[in-house]
Amino acid sequence: MRILYITEGAHDEPLHALITRVGSDRADLSWPIRPEDLAQYMTRPKRGHGRVLHALRCLAAYAQGLKTRRQEFKGLPDFEFLVATLDNRAPEKAECRTLAGQLDGVLGIAIEEFEAWILSDRQSILSFLSVPQGAFDSCVGSIPYRPERDQNPKATLDCLCEGSDWGVGWDAVIASQFAEEWARCADIDALETNSPRGFKPFSKALAVRMRRAVNLLPLTRSKPSRSRRSAAG
Repeated sequence: MRILYITEGAHDEPLHALITRVGSDRADLSWPIRPEDLAQYMTRPKRGHGRVLHALRCLAAYAQGLKTRRQEFKGLPDFEFLVATLDNRAPEKAECRTLAGQLDGVLGIAIEEFEAWILSDRQSILSFLSVPQGAFDSCVGSIPYRPERDQNPKATLDCLCEGSDWGVGWDAVIASQFAEEWARCADIDALETNSPRGFKPFSKALAVRMRRAVNLLPLTRSKPSRSRRSAAG
């Protein structure tokens, strides 16, 4: 089984980390099982649209069997689950809906939604930035904070980063460093609790797909957590 993800900017490495963590916590797998099981796909766009949109259009064309674009897919691995981050432009959302109608296992995540997921794991982002809870409260402006209701989660991330030792807004460099930690310590329970409409169904669907791989691949099992070992004893 392979999971393909299409994203760009400051979201590719955190998305990679989150998929890996869901595999560990919800599917009991050390994911990716093989390096090629989790791969980013991106094409070089032609004029007039961005990389995510171009990649979605190429995939849709490939799914339809259009020979005109098959050459762009030379060496593309088969995949059973595809995750794409989408901006607010209608074309990207429309292409993702088209692709979802052609292929099983396609999920589009709004960029703002993914940023809200990062904020849903409050302890991880505060720990990474080394900022106190008070800084979080001053940035979000409303208590209790509901990440899925945040109208501008990017601005909230910017505020937190600017108030930290980084001193600049959320960008690809910070995201890359955060992803390294998130792959190890992302709190999936907190994410599901704080983003029940978006992240919880995503996590469930992704874990189901991963578990199906148990019948297809030689798997590397995750080590049981300390709590699980204690309970078993």
